[in-house]
Amino acid sequence: MSSLKKKKKKVVPKKKSLKYKGTEYKSGWEVTIAKQMHKMGLEHRYEPMKMLYQVPSFKKRYTPDFSIGGMPFILETKGKFTAEMRAKHLLLKEQHPHIEVRFLFMRDNKIHKKSPNRYSDWCEKNGFAYAVGAFPREWLEELEVENEIY
Repeated sequence: MSSLKKKKKKVVPKKKSLKYKGTEYKSGWEVTIAKQMHKMGLEHRYEPMKMLYQVPSFKKRYTPDFSIGGMPFILETKGKFTAEMRAKHLLLKEQHPHIEVRFLFMRDNKIHKKSPNRYSDWCEKNGFAYAVGAFPREWLEELEVENEIY
């Protein structure tokens, strides 16, 4: 008899579907925000464009999470907000000053474990509007006020 044991097959769990209203999303947080905006009656498009930006030695491409009909900004949803992502957004802001990016964070986490600074601190320091946990009514009110002007 052979002393070789039969290897058990690894069971890989199926990836949870991240589809909502026929659109495939990259994260559950993006799906949550899409549902919130849909319930609020906000017309929106997921990853509506690609934007080139220059990293000091080469070009990269950025695809924002959402553009919202009538809103003068792009919405970027973040669960995790890494140093690489923060650097990218500073470059985008510098190279595309006419496009406002706002952040919607799942939680206001620390930048890293040992830092006293949180995602919100970084946004305030660098001039980015942000919200935590849900699409803020204030942003919706901005749209209503802007529409009254025209």
